Amino acid sequence: MVRTFHLADDPARRAPARVWAWPPFALLLVLALTGCGPKTPIEDLDLFNDWAEVDLPRPPEPLARELNLLIWTGYIPDEIFDRFTTTYGVRFKLEYYSTNEELYTRLREPGTSYDLVMPSGYMVERLIREGRLLPIEPRQIPNFNRVDSRFFGLEFDPGLHYSLPMFYYCTGIAMNMRFVGGMPLTWEALSTAAEQPLVVGRRSMLDEMRVALGTVLIMLGESPNTTDPDAIARARDFLIETIQSGGLRFENDDMWTSLSLQQSLIAISWSGAAGLALEHNGMVRFVIPQGKCIVGADSFAIPSSARAPGTARFFLNYLLIPQITGALTNYCYYANTSSASRAYIRREISNGPGYMLPLRDNIVFLSDVGDSLSLYIDAWEQVQATPQPKLNMVPLPANESLR
Repeated sequence: MVRTFHLADDPARRAPARVWAWPPFALLLVLALTGCGPKTPIEDLDLFNDWAEVDLPRPPEPLARELNLLIWTGYIPDEIFDRFTTTYGVRFKLEYYSTNEELYTRLREPGTSYDLVMPSGYMVERLIREGRLLPIEPRQIPNFNRVDSRFFGLEFDPGLHYSLPMFYYCTGIAMNMRFVGGMPLTWEALSTAAEQPLVVGRRSMLDEMRVALGTVLIMLGESPNTTDPDAIARARDFLIETIQSGGLRFENDDMWTSLSLQQSLIAISWSGAAGLALEHNGMVRFVIPQGKCIVGADSFAIPSSARAPGTARFFLNYLLIPQITGALTNYCYYANTSSASRAYIRREISNGPGYMLPLRDNIVFLSDVGDSLSLYIDAWEQVQATPQPKLNMVPLPANESLR
């Protein structure tokens, strides 16, 4: 089912609409940024360097001594956790995962108990359906009203009764304009780019089962939420053929590094990862091809087995303080769901790839496919088992561009 997501209704999103309207595709070429090295510590961020200016709330009740979190890597810097611990005396036990399916598996392990998890939309939908989440209780999170109203219409949790969406993003094609000729106007560009000698062996795809297969399904004219075995098999075969014909790496947390170091010259990437890569390599560009495009949101949720749900809600209230929410985006380069944080976000980030979205009619969210998930798992296992070919990769020229 195709989902509508009315992000464009918010006045804060209207300014870039002139970019999305360029026919026949949605395209933004972001100005080159300079910079190198690791992510900036939160104390050194231009718009958030004085904790004394942040109005930290008082807890309404005694807090637990520890919070056990199972979250994505790369979203929250250590300094955010450290300040909460220093102020409130709550320690954190942090565990990370790299796919929604890994999150689901770990939640089901006997004897495990997490106070906060961070599933994507379709996984939120599944966890709600299986009764694995506690109500989020917005009335116990005073800053919940910082979440923009347009996110309350998300179909995986209408009204946000069980989840708090924190970051959103879209898929697109990230490319190095120095070495890749032409502009990737369609999703097929990932495949056709292998005709360029420098691209062979330097292509990447997101290492997420539903996203990778879903993007290919869109390319094949199918829904990324299809339950048709034949369509899923065709997507599987396309990825296997792409691997065999010119190599295709699957990357997640290291996608931005691969792009910035020119280990990958063209990739199907998340918008936020492309923004971070651009910060470290001014030749990176991010393009939203024409047609349907997967948009996602990563949300905080409280598992039904949580031992400290009240403290978990208080921590979410802390994260929704505008200065802190803005600092999170300055750290991870992903768009957040609070327009109140915009004043604290670096302009090159809020005007960059991380805040790009496709035209409203082209937005598609992944949804829970129920028992048909086994079809995706079987297809993905075959893709992952396909060996990378031995390739004679052409060295990148030192002082030339391929046009």
